[in-house]
Amino acid sequence: MFGLFNKKNQILAPLSGECVDLKNVPDDAFSQKLLGEGVCIIPSEGKLFAPFDCSVEQVFDSLHAYALKSNDGLELLIHVGIDTVNLKGQGFDNKVELNQKLKAGDLISNIDIDFIASKGYSLHTPIVIMNHENFKFDFKFGKVIANVTDIIEYKSK
Repeated sequence: MFGLFNKKNQILAPLSGECVDLKNVPDDAFSQKLLGEGVCIIPSEGKLFAPFDCSVEQVFDSLHAYALKSNDGLELLIHVGIDTVNLKGQGFDNKVELNQKLKAGDLISNIDIDFIASKGYSLHTPIVIMNHENFKFDFKFGKVIANVTDIIEYKSK
């Protein structure tokens, strides 16, 4: 009961694969944390899920990135691959729409990771907290399973 006021919230892995530090992303905007704090998943499977209960704030036209907002106000960007905007939606099968309410584990997109890799694009998928200044974080790295592994714990500052 006393821990109620210090409750940590969890962000589940939206993809299965290997969770690494953002500094390992082959793109300066992410590796230098210019867009915010977070982690990166190198996916082993092509199913992207909602990492928490949230609303869809933005679906990029090229279907390679999504902005989500948790019920407690955390703003999360999931950016599948590096420079994949150039694919103009090829390899991405979007399953959500703007302002849609999602539960943790809802399918956001089917991603053809083999196709994306065959076109020479990195599969590194940054997961960035856009309003990071409002929260404290504990990042977890290593092998992750979508909808099972907790990759970030956070709480309001």
